[in-house]
Amino acid sequence: MGKYWTTPEQRVWLSGHTADFLEAQESTTVDRFFKELNKKWFVAYPEVDYAFPCAPGTTRRELTDAENVLLSKAKVKRKAMLRTWMNWHPSKKGRIGSKPNLKSFKSSLLSTKNTRMPQR
Repeated sequence: MGKYWTTPEQRVWLSGHTADFLEAQESTTVDRFFKELNKKWFVAYPEVDYAFPCAPGTTRRELTDAENVLLSKAKVKRKAMLRTWMNWHPSKKGRIGSKPNLKSFKSSLLSTKNTRMPQR
């Protein structure tokens, strides 16, 4: 096994949302799905705890402006990591079990717009 950026608990948490992700892909509401997933993630696992950990038993001090900028960048990076994780771990059986999108396949076969002529 390779290195993980998630803890085992976080992997279980993310795996619990894969069915919703596959449903969002089929209904083309992926952006809405990620908005909700990000909200839930940052409630369950606040980024400030990872970006600026404090010693056990101490209270967190107020962040400086520079630290808030770093925290914002860390959140953007974490959102990208969550998106990548979902794309690479859609379900236990992968993408094999999902239905092919025949509608777009047929339209791509019938479309002649912006295509090259056959070469001889």
